[in-house]
Amino acid sequence: MLKQNSHDFQKSDLPKNRREVFFDCVKLRFLTFLWLGAVIAIFMLPLIAITFLKDSFDANIYIQASGGAMTEEQASAAAQSGNFLFNAAAVVCYALLAVGLAGVIRVIRQIIWAEGVFFRQDFFDGVRLNGGQYVVLAIFAGFVALLLNVAAPVDRTTVVLLAAVRFSAVLVFAPITLFCAAQTAVYKNGLIKTVKNSAVLYLKSLPTTLPFVVVFCLPYLITLVPVLIVKYVALMVFCLLVAPLMLTAWLLYACYIFDKFINKENFPELTDKGILGK
Repeated sequence: MLKQNSHDFQKSDLPKNRREVFFDCVKLRFLTFLWLGAVIAIFMLPLIAITFLKDSFDANIYIQASGGAMTEEQASAAAQSGNFLFNAAAVVCYALLAVGLAGVIRVIRQIIWAEGVFFRQDFFDGVRLNGGQYVVLAIFAGFVALLLNVAAPVDRTTVVLLAAVRFSAVLVFAPITLFCAAQTAVYKNGLIKTVKNSAVLYLKSLPTTLPFVVVFCLPYLITLVPVLIVKYVALMVFCLLVAPLMLTAWLLYACYIFDKFINKENFPELTDKGILGK
């Protein structure tokens, strides 16, 4: 009689929920996630570069103002001009990053669905099929950020008001954009329908979606680090190691929401897709 080795793979070892799918994917596809991180870092380079230029520009203004070469009014005007140019250039950088993310999320979809991954082909399929919608979303988000960041408060009341508007914009646009990115990777819908569906899904899943929004906003804190070498090392570590995992966690969560509100009635073949042990 044959004895089963305790280390032999068994059906009970297969993931039974999306949390287990996440850890299973990280364990089995760790090298692929590193490649995804490298791709994200490459497409982030333009944004990182202009951020570095802005930091250098701001530091130069501070030095000149401290040394008396600039008046306070001149320094303020220069800082506002630099802020506008940075945010305008960032719109283009967001669009370039969106192209890379379209391919990256396509590869992640293949991974979490337990389908064959052909990295180069899947990446370029994602860019070809979904890049257009991702770029439109990125440009829109960039212009919203431009409008909010170049607005200069004139007194304490407008400071509070502007902070409230920025906070509200993040709460509204960030989750809808995230749902749009996930939907575009899963379904073949037009942009307007995708945005409408994303808004409805956000409202229906508000209590569980908000924590994800908070987590996705945390990397912004890296940009506030005052020591530049620490700041840019942290940004690269985030791109290489953390960003692919965050995108994977979000896509798994979005698929759970899709199952709950869309797939069971409209796309039963997508329900629990990738949960092989269920």
